[in-house]
Amino acid sequence: MPESTVGKTVNDSEGRPPKRTAPRWSVDAGEGAFSRLQERTQTQLGFINNLLVTLAIGLLAFEVNASANSPGLDRGWREVVLLLGLAGLALSVLAGLRLAFNRLASHRITTRVARVRELRDRYRSQKGGSYELRGLRRQALSSKTWAWWTHSKETQKQAVHTAAVNLAKLIPENTAKPTVERTGPIADSTKATLGDGQQPATHSVPEITDAANQLIDALRSWYERADDWTWVWLRLQTWCFIAGGLLLLAGPVIYYVFEHRAS
Repeated sequence: MPESTVGKTVNDSEGRPPKRTAPRWSVDAGEGAFSRLQERTQTQLGFINNLLVTLAIGLLAFEVNASANSPGLDRGWREVVLLLGLAGLALSVLAGLRLAFNRLASHRITTRVARVRELRDRYRSQKGGSYELRGLRRQALSSKTWAWWTHSKETQKQAVHTAAVNLAKLIPENTAKPTVERTGPIADSTKATLGDGQQPATHSVPEITDAANQLIDALRSWYERADDWTWVWLRLQTWCFIAGGLLLLAGPVIYYVFEHRAS
């Protein structure tokens, strides 16, 4: 039985440099597998959303045009079925637009989490920095007014706002100049050393880091809730499209089977 070459150096017959084959299990090992699968899921989700929106708009345009060019159309039950079908397709388009907006908000949350994490790590490694503090304060102030009109994620919104307010309170407004970490009462000599344009810092690096972690956790909770609503909007879009298409198809079929044949 030939010996397996997995994980070993392999020389080819043409004398090219040897190469090392990777074990089969390493393809989906680690955190990279989740990132790849999540990216594929988001790609397929966007494709389905675009496809349903395009088909729904096309059917709406076709049915409206056909109805406008058919003055002799029976205004009885067929008109009711036609209106219900058009309403279903219109709701499908609206749900698709809301789904796209929800995905955009999710991507913005992901970007904000990555930015806050980057600033937190740099601030913690440097034991305090004015640039990182300004960035963290700017992210906190932006998160305070994040999606203030949202009602479907009220709990997550309040958590984000609370964490953002706590982080903003820990960072002084004037962070362009270095500050001195306060561990007790401010002495007269310290005030003289700081000068008029500087304020003594009141919080340490671990406190600001912990507040940044709380903001990151709150934003992640928001993202998970937003992801749940993404699939809710996709299901609503799909069912509205199916219902609208079946209603538009039911009118001509019923007319041909029951009325046209009878006449």
